[in-house]
Amino acid sequence: MVSEELLLSVLKKIQELHPPGIGARNLRECLLIQLLDTHAMDPVEKLAFQVVDECFDELTSRDFSSLERMTGSSRESLNEAISFIQTLNPRPGAEFCDVEDNYIIPDVFVRHIDGEWVVDINDDAIPSVRINSIYAQAVSEATSKEQRSFLRAQLRDAKVLLDGLKHRTSTVLMGVTAIGEDARACYEIGES
Repeated sequence: MVSEELLLSVLKKIQELHPPGIGARNLRECLLIQLLDTHAMDPVEKLAFQVVDECFDELTSRDFSSLERMTGSSRESLNEAISFIQTLNPRPGAEFCDVEDNYIIPDVFVRHIDGEWVVDINDDAIPSVRINSIYAQAVSEATSKEQRSFLRAQLRDAKVLLDGLKHRTSTVLMGVTAIGEDARACYEIGES
């Protein structure tokens, strides 16, 4: 078993890595690590350190009168210190992560309603695609045979795309319904 002393020693080494704030266990610790990393510690930075170290709850609740009383500082000095704190990075590890948040949006919902399994299409997952009426009107207003032919072909392709999207939706619904019928016992009883 690893001792707490060894774990804290390793954590301290991790917290010495760059960018400052890596390995912090909470926001307060992250900010303190970054403040300690600013070696100059002018009066604004010293006050910022004191605010984060001794008055973090008052800082997060924006209790300025308590901050003034606890630090013995003026509102103006506190504003400078808070402005400096706001320049710190609350998530220093985020710069190593270039992955965007990707959310899985289901095509269907399977719900148990009044003793029955119901499959519904998730309308939010289906793009709302339609043919612009101005584009459709342009076909009849085309001046040359080539334009009319081109626009008709484009309009026909657009309709095929729309029909394909509708067909996909109905196919997904039929497929999930069929799977649901076969898996009904698994939903209700569990795997056997």
